Amino acid sequence: MSIDIRYPDVHVALGDLSGPDGNAFSILTKVLFALNAAGLAYDVRQDFEMEATASDYDQLLATVYRWVTVTDSFYVDEWDDEETLDYAAIEAEAYGEALMAQYDDDPSPYGGTYSEM
Repeated sequence: MSIDIRYPDVHVALGDLSGPDGNAFSILTKVLFALNAAGLAYDVRQDFEMEATASDYDQLLATVYRWVTVTDSFYVDEWDDEETLDYAAIEAEAYGEALMAQYDDDPSPYGGTYSEM
């Protein structure tokens, strides 16, 4: 039985799920970044997040495998040229900044704001 992957051209390397890479937040972040880097709309990414976090860890993994292609390595054949890798790095930085901007004015439970940490 094969799985129909919703976005087969979106590749995500999950890493070793028995180690720190297996953390649910790490997995969720990797997939959301990949969906964003692929140019998918915010609504699509939000739909993924809602489905992935609707239940437990097994639901998260099942959702990941239904939505994207899971690879053993970050480097896939289509990403051989430096221009594509540079673009991915720029996208990663921009996505990280956008995530932090969401919480910039929110108080941290540890005192201060996230940007001050």
